Amino acid sequence: MSSRAAKRPRGGKGADGGSRGSEAASGARAGLEWDDDEVSSDDDFDTAGGRHGRAGATGRGEDEVHDAESETADAKRLRLAREYIARLTSKSGSQGGVEDALAEDVAAANAASGSGSKTRFVAALMSRADLSGETRFLKGHDLSATAVAVTADGQTVYSASKDCSVIQWDMAAGTRRRWAGRRRTREDVQRAAERKRSAEASAAGAGRASSAGGGALEALARDGMGAAAGVSAGAVALRTGETGKGYGIEGHWGQVLALAVSHDGKHVVSAGRDWLVRVWDPEEGRVRKTLRGHGGPITGLAFEGKGSRVYSSSEDRTVKGWDCETGSFAETLFGHSTGAMAVVQLRGGRMGSAGGQDRTVRVWKLEAETQLVFKAPGSVMSLDAIASTLGGRAFVTGGHDGALHLWSTERKKPVSVARSAHGEGNGITALTGLWGTDLVASGSCDGWIRLWHVRQRGSAGPEEEDEDEAAAAAAAAAARGPHPAGEWQSFGMFQEVARAPARGFVNGLSFSGDGSTLVAAVGSEHRMGRWTRVAGAKPGIVVVKLPSGIAAAINPALARATA
Repeated sequence: MSSRAAKRPRGGKGADGGSRGSEAASGARAGLEWDDDEVSSDDDFDTAGGRHGRAGATGRGEDEVHDAESETADAKRLRLAREYIARLTSKSGSQGGVEDALAEDVAAANAASGSGSKTRFVAALMSRADLSGETRFLKGHDLSATAVAVTADGQTVYSASKDCSVIQWDMAAGTRRRWAGRRRTREDVQRAAERKRSAEASAAGAGRASSAGGGALEALARDGMGAAAGVSAGAVALRTGETGKGYGIEGHWGQVLALAVSHDGKHVVSAGRDWLVRVWDPEEGRVRKTLRGHGGPITGLAFEGKGSRVYSSSEDRTVKGWDCETGSFAETLFGHSTGAMAVVQLRGGRMGSAGGQDRTVRVWKLEAETQLVFKAPGSVMSLDAIASTLGGRAFVTGGHDGALHLWSTERKKPVSVARSAHGEGNGITALTGLWGTDLVASGSCDGWIRLWHVRQRGSAGPEEEDEDEAAAAAAAAAARGPHPAGEWQSFGMFQEVARAPARGFVNGLSFSGDGSTLVAAVGSEHRMGRWTRVAGAKPGIVVVKLPSGIAAAINPALARATA
């Protein structure tokens, strides 16, 4: 079993608010307290005295520290700016090299957090396109597909299913490889129970021998290490139901509900109804590590930035962090009163989780060890899906009522609502956002994947910067006429910009990081249950090729090099 690392205690914060549990080695404090912050316009991570402005970081003397306690906020910002410029000048060796050193620092910070400082406005490039001609369906699963993840370059897709399998799709070669995993059978359970009873009997016999005093030595002399082996076997067998090893199954033996792939493509993580997080080796297609700790089905997975730490949401009402490199447990985040249904990366070292029927989103400030609570309006039935947008400064949620809500991380109430986004009576089953852009995709059971332009107040997108280009796009859309599925929709800050066909329940959505591809996991049933079915829907994935202008806008340097 992998070792678990304790989260360091919080420094300089009060003890009010929720609690954050940490499963650590004996002797460490079991629980760490979290603050419930009020949502305000201030950002703890963007102020001058944040991560890079702590006392002692610049080697100041005691007198300077004492003086700093009485300095004003403006004076402190000015002092920190001067110190930062001095460090850059020292690093570059000349005043002229400050700009290059600053660029290196910004690039390093973006690489560490997985985010950039500029939002790419790409949604207008869709120009209300019908992507039916750019869509293809790939069949491979036996039961409904439940989740999907795409590598940053869009060349490899991973999908999961209720049949307990994970499939690796090679887009360039047009091949697929099915990884280990199957549903446990009645025979598997019976054999596991027999092994468990046998191991328990061996452990009990060893206990009786040890309680007999001198007889224990005789028993060990007669049986060698048999008694000790029996105790060890018993300990393993008692965890059979937890680990699944006793069933003789290499991969998942319960429905797989969540998938995620790291930015570098080295770690593929899956989880589901067997309560386990499995880290796969994408080259060999085998389980590298099995992470245990959740007390219920795992519903969502998301990597933090471009590193190896992944966060999982679960019906046990917690969100847990794990290190895929070491296989160690990092932290447990408490707060939801019902099962957490999804988790997503936000900007500045934050993660967001949707709480399902508790109708809240919790934004976890990981380094500050605080959380922001966003409560949905009373008309909302549940929050089952969440996606990041506008570079992680905002997020979109959806649920059973079929409405999309746009939230800013700086406001407690939704800033815009798109009611019945997929038609009357159709709930939102999946959401995803193209990181660093204003493009969001949503799925339901109405037969369409819908792509939305999320407008940003006070910002100028391409359509605002070039009125002629916007007019031309509008004229082209008018010439095409209304979409077969109905009129193009616009709700406040949501504007529908494209659609792609997808028959059945869209249970998972994922953009490739380069903006070239959108992939959906589809099936005849909802990923969380079997209360309704879409007749004729087949299990598999829908691959949508996005306009090339989106990839060019996200990475102009790569586009120029390719051209």
